[in-house]
Formats: sequence, C-alpha cells, structure tokens
Amino acid sequence: KQWYQRRVAITAGGDSPTKKTLLTSIFFGGALTGMIAGGYLTDHIGRKRTSILGFTVLVTSLLCGAFCHQYTILVVIRYFQGIGSYLLSTGMTILCLELTPKEFRNYVIGVLSLFWAIGYSLATGLHYLIPDWNLMFLGSAV
Repeated sequence: KQWYQRRVAITAGGDSPTKKTLLTSIFFGGALTGMIAGGYLTDHIGRKRTSILGFTVLVTSLLCGAFCHQYTILVVIRYFQGIGSYLLSTGMTILCLELTPKEFRNYVIGVLSLFWAIGYSLATGLHYLIPDWNLMFLGSAV
C-alpha cells in the first residue's frame, strides 16, 4: 500500500488523490489568511507578540494533527497550520528587518528565504523517511 493508504480515515470513501491535494490547498488558504492577519497584527499588537501567537498556533495545530484520525478534522487542522506558519513568518520577517541596518536588509531577507527553502526541502526529505503523516506532524511540532 501507498503511504497515504495506511490511515483508514484519509482513504475513507474511496481512494482519492483529490484528498491529498485538498489538504495542501487548505494549508495555503490558511497561509494567505495568516499573511493578511500577520500584517495587521504586527502593527496592532507588535512583531514579537505576533510571532509568539503564530508559533503557538502552529505548534498546537501540529500536535493536534499528530493525533488526528479523521480527514474532515485534519482539513481544519491544516488550515490552522497554514495560519500559524505564516503568522510566525510574517512577524519574524518584519522583526528581523526592523532590527537590521538599512544596508544589510537585502541580505537578511535572502538568508531568511534561504532558511525557509532549506526547511521545506528537509521536510520533504524527512517525509520519505517517515511516511506516516501523524509522526511527521509530531516531529515537526517537537
């Protein structure tokens, strides 16, 4: 069986690659919400508090996803993972830029983007070693 067939809840109602695609789309819908909310919240509650809020939402939703066994609930959790991820990203990016001298800001953005790309690449590689999405969420939360 394929890795996504290991959990009965994901394949309930038949094998559908659309379900995997929906999980990714829902994550990026949450990411869009997180980016928009992050811009607003950084101005109103501060960069540090927005970053802490994003981190809290992300880790909480990752832990919930690690123990989730129903597809419908997982869809909702993925939305909150997107929100938390991009609240954290927006808050930290703005905070780093404000603390960096003007002449080095381009380099700081480049390094931050590089670390995001490396993180996503490592997560993809790690996914081949840990094909169970529950363990992958748990590992990401830790």
